[in-house]
Amino acid sequence: MHSLKILNPTAESFELSINGSIMGATGSAAHSRLEKMDVKLFLEGHDPIQPFMTLAMDEIHGGDNVPVIKDNVLVEITDDTALDEFALRLVDNDMLRVAMRGHTKMWLGKIHTGVDYNEVVELKGLLLVAKERRGWAGG
Repeated sequence: MHSLKILNPTAESFELSINGSIMGATGSAAHSRLEKMDVKLFLEGHDPIQPFMTLAMDEIHGGDNVPVIKDNVLVEITDDTALDEFALRLVDNDMLRVAMRGHTKMWLGKIHTGVDYNEVVELKGLLLVAKERRGWAGG
């Protein structure tokens, strides 16, 4: 994930913009497509999983480096406690790990199979961003 922006927050929702990419498939899989899916985002390490948001992803066509760009998507808050914890970790940490899970189908021509999407991304926390801007990230 290259960037994530949360805009226009209210008590029930916020707008989200994401700029990222899915690193590529090769061979026959580069010609495949993934159906639309809902992806749940949550802080890594929670048991049970407590998603702080669900993001609807459009159909994705295979390739080496597939861009995933969402601009100003309205996201409803489903779990205040999980979102509060995400916000606290975002503000109070140098780095945080966000897990994403979803289920969809992958198609290659008329052949299809179920896919469990499960990825963890590491995001810079605002503490590290502030340190970098001040020039003291190493200390």
